Amino acid sequence: MFSITEIIAIAVQLEINGEKTYRKALEASEDTGLNDLLQWMADEERAHAEQFSQLQEKIADDEESHRVQKMSDSLVDTFIKGQTFSLEEVNFSDLRDSGELIETFIEFEKDTILFYDMLKSFILDEKIIQQLDGIIKEEEIHVQKLQELLLKNV
Repeated sequence: MFSITEIIAIAVQLEINGEKTYRKALEASEDTGLNDLLQWMADEERAHAEQFSQLQEKIADDEESHRVQKMSDSLVDTFIKGQTFSLEEVNFSDLRDSGELIETFIEFEKDTILFYDMLKSFILDEKIIQQLDGIIKEEEIHVQKLQELLLKNV
């Protein structure tokens, strides 16, 4: 089982990876309407990474936490860094239109929500669960905005 420190470190890395992916797509896109959304999404991912980082700081500051943090950092570097779930295999230049790009991002956001829902089963602290629920709600808003944009593009 993962410790809370490991779980939060994974969440931070996922958000960092998401931000990088949205910024990469932004650089490749020439669609002004899509660019605004991609910029917003990248900023949201950065904000989520910061929120998770703040949660990490709230975790106990004892000797054991530091030892667990080092192990957690190693786990994240080994298994999560660079992984973007459904975005991992996407070659943005192969996407034919902005609709395909939006559909890809919808799947990524849904994968992230599923992952965070799974993480909740490892957390016992009700305050942390509430904060994670807040981030999940924001991810759901991302899906909604992407779906609205997709409908406009159809």
